[in-house]
Amino acid sequence: MIKFSSVVLLVIGLSSIYNYSFGQAMRRGSLGLEVGFPTGKGSENTGTGFGGSFRYESAFRNSDNASWLFSVGYISFPATLNIPGLNVSGSASIIPITLGVKYYPDGSFNGFYFGGEMGLATISAKLTIPGFGSTSASENKFMFAPSVGYHFAGFDLTLRYNAITDGNFFGIRGAFTF
Repeated sequence: MIKFSSVVLLVIGLSSIYNYSFGQAMRRGSLGLEVGFPTGKGSENTGTGFGGSFRYESAFRNSDNASWLFSVGYISFPATLNIPGLNVSGSASIIPITLGVKYYPDGSFNGFYFGGEMGLATISAKLTIPGFGSTSASENKFMFAPSVGYHFAGFDLTLRYNAITDGNFFGIRGAFTF
């Protein structure tokens, strides 16, 4: 029920932003590939993550530099833990759903930008222990991701630090815009 309520609130919030910000505003979508490099606590047992994302961006009304964005994605990280006589394997997956802003200093909605996103990250983990079977768990956590990037000729490259309690990672996103 909590997930359903979160989705309903998200849809209401997005429609409010949509109605406020659109006039003849610049808008674009993008589909991207993501690579994540774990940092901090627990990163020694976690490998490089791979995934994808969709992002929708629209300029704020009467703005030459700023836009808001909505993003949803999926990224999966392999995990291993070598205990003498036992090889534990598994994975952790993250589904981030975020809202954010971008700021283009030159005012063209192209070139260099910086920004940030925040929202909900659903984290799922699965471990397999030989001889004992598998176990899994899932939880929702708050996520914040400051970023810098560059947009040019139908392509967007973003570097960001994804701050999630007990699951931080540095991410690179390359996306085709439409």
